Amino acid sequence: MKLFLSFFLIVFAEPIVICQTFGSKQIINPDQSGIRMIRTADFDNDEDMDVVVAAFDFITWYRNDGNGNFSAPIVIQEGMGQSFSLAPADINGDNAIDLVVSYFDDGIVGWYRNLGSGNFASMQLINSGPIGVNNGVVAADLDGDSDNDIVLGIGNGSGLYWYENTDGNGSSWEEHIIDLGIAEARIQDVGDIDGDGDIDILTNGSNGGTRISWYENTDGMGTFGNQTAIDVTGAYEIAVYLVDMDGDDDLDTVSSKGDLVVWRENLDGLGNFGPTQIISSEVLLTYDVFYGDINHDSFIDVLSASTNDNKVAWYKSIDGMGSFEPQEIIDPNLPKPRTITAADLDGDTDLDVLSASLIVGVYELVWYENLTILNTQDISLPNIKVYPNPANEVLNIECTITIERVTIYNIWGMRLKETITGFNEISLAGLPSGLLFVEVETNIGKTVQKIIKK
Repeated sequence: MKLFLSFFLIVFAEPIVICQTFGSKQIINPDQSGIRMIRTADFDNDEDMDVVVAAFDFITWYRNDGNGNFSAPIVIQEGMGQSFSLAPADINGDNAIDLVVSYFDDGIVGWYRNLGSGNFASMQLINSGPIGVNNGVVAADLDGDSDNDIVLGIGNGSGLYWYENTDGNGSSWEEHIIDLGIAEARIQDVGDIDGDGDIDILTNGSNGGTRISWYENTDGMGTFGNQTAIDVTGAYEIAVYLVDMDGDDDLDTVSSKGDLVVWRENLDGLGNFGPTQIISSEVLLTYDVFYGDINHDSFIDVLSASTNDNKVAWYKSIDGMGSFEPQEIIDPNLPKPRTITAADLDGDTDLDVLSASLIVGVYELVWYENLTILNTQDISLPNIKVYPNPANEVLNIECTITIERVTIYNIWGMRLKETITGFNEISLAGLPSGLLFVEVETNIGKTVQKIIKK
């Protein structure tokens, strides 16, 4: 009987796939208490991704040396109530990344000006209201005037608003009502949902049972239409994002839905969405999801942090069209992870993963190195020149050995351009401005260099 039982367990027990794409847990701070959200941005303008967190009564950031080694916490704000929402963005147009924060306990939304090198000024108020109501903030140019405005959802209560950056300097804000009837709008994302060239809003707020919905920017100037429901069934969706999941150049949704990780297809590029498609049911209370090209195959993969089974995991896209392989666990034992995001922390062009434990007595802020690039032959090539840097429309590469291929990636690991000829004059036309990674493949190996595209 014992022999049969052992055989049964071996053959029929559900396998747990521990992911070999990522290294072991690396601790940024072993005592960063009460983390609700992690975001990344280059706060000190040194061309690498730093880390900022919203904790119980602190907003702190960590300076990255470009190799994934982080400083002690640098306090932006302390002594206020808990925050669940951060939005790094250039608010005053000086090409430095500022920080917008929503304080749930205090009913306050404000922003902190980056004074340079990651030093922040005192908070400037955007909005104040009843205690315990403010929640989800996101920054975007909603009115087409080339500065960043703010979307604000009310978490405990009703209301979805946007605040116009009227002078482009963050000194004056005008409130605009989008919907007074929508409740629990705790997470928002923005993007061109209907393909008309302006910024629409996705929200997890509920209204008459709606679980996820969007609002059309009808004129490109911040006039929003009525709520358009995407899904009216099932669990409340704790995290929602817009991303092209199936490679058809329109924005779909990916979200957490109770014990599910799901996505929905934008069927026509006009904001008409298909039914819920399950990426994974191997999670217990997924508090957060994120996305990116984890394995450099140009397909969007998905990440999840689930609190009731202590999992940090990812899901590999099979074909770039919305089909996914089974869950691969990055860490099966991070107690109560509540937030997850991804960024290249060590400068090797692949996306590393960040999360945090929320359980009392652990309080770890951690990251996991993506080993995709390290699993290739990565060397220092002799006498290589990649110029100019910053670059505008053309990039030149010179090397004393034979170049076979040049691939350019964005900070999310997506392949933007690949060429096998004409290395002395590579066109950058159509590529986004900002930090890019240039992978040079030769007959003896590969190397990666960073550039800034103007």
